Order: sequence, then structure tokens, then C-alpha cells
Amino acid sequence: FDEHEIIGVVKDFHYASLHTSIEPAILTMSARLIMSGASDNDYQGAMQNRIAVRVSGSDMRDTIGYLESIWPNVAGDLPFAYRFVDQDIQAQYEQETRLARITLAGCLFALGIAALGLFGLAAVSVARRTREIIIRKAIGAKRSSILWQFLIEAMVLSGFGGFLGILVGIGLSQFVALVSPLPAVISIPWVIIGFCFSVGVAVIFGLYP
Repeated sequence: FDEHEIIGVVKDFHYASLHTSIEPAILTMSARLIMSGASDNDYQGAMQNRIAVRVSGSDMRDTIGYLESIWPNVAGDLPFAYRFVDQDIQAQYEQETRLARITLAGCLFALGIAALGLFGLAAVSVARRTREIIIRKAIGAKRSSILWQFLIEAMVLSGFGGFLGILVGIGLSQFVALVSPLPAVISIPWVIIGFCFSVGVAVIFGLYP
């Protein structure tokens, strides 16, 4: 290689899919200039000249037309072609996106089954404890106190199930992080929302019986 001046060093960053490990990279204005003087190195096709342009996202047709009009001033006779970075990133994770949709559908189905089961459990509990309810009302118990008793029982049961589900989800995320390059990210707000949702299901399906 010929001598070149290094004007900066950046921290490691992912410039490709997270499925691949971070490898050395050189950022330069001209790949041919960097490789000048190199022997026994075939870099044709390994390096591609690209220009990244940040746009506002509004009126994309006029923006692309303007870039195409000034392209010959920058690249000469090279053909003008463009791609959007967000589309490239999305294409790298199509499999994960499809898996996330399937997982979401399965979770919603399981949630529906669990809600129906909780509803049935509450109905059976009320039916079996009819005599208890009648006796308590006969000795002066209010309807609200009896209702709160059943709701608390359903909320404790559903909340315990939600807690177990959160633990299983955290364990699975850690396992995925161990066997794949994808990091495990646990969002505390979503954990709280999930737990509150499980308790809310108990309230909704526990009121009707």
C-alpha cells in the first residue's frame, strides 16, 4: 500500500446485519485511491462507491429528480441508481419480522384461550359457591364486598400467571442472546404493561360471572 493519512478513528459500529460480526472497515472518499500501490489484491466488487444523502422525506419525487440532475457533476458517466437505507435495513431482518408477526399472532391466540379459561373458572367458582354467597348476603354482606372477593382471587391468579410468563420471556430472550448475535433487550415499561394487562384481563372477565 502507498502511504495515506488517517484523519480519524471511530468506535466499532454495525454497518451490516446484526447476524454478522463487526469487521474492520475503511471510510474513504475514493476506494481506488486507498488501494493504489497495492499488489495481489483484487478488490473489484468488494468495494462499492456510494454517496449517502440525508433527505427530509417530504416531496421525494422532486428530491430524487434534483439528485439525478446533479449526478453527472459528481459521478460523470456512472449510471444513477438509488436505494433507501430504511428499506435496506428492513430487508436484512425480513425473517425476524415474519417471526415476530407469527409470535404476536400466537400470543394473541393464547391470550384469548387464557381469557376464556379464566372466564370459565370464574363462572364455575361462582356456581360452586352459590350457597356461600346466599349465606353471606343473608347475614348482611354487601354485593360489592362479594364482588371484590371474586375479583381479587381472579387478579391474584392471573397476575401470578403473568409473572411466570414474564420470567419465561426473560429466560428465552437470554437464551436467544447466547445462541445468536442478537442482543437481549428487556424493556421495563413493556414488562409493567404486560403484567398490568394480565391483571386487567382478570378484571374484565371476572366481572361478568
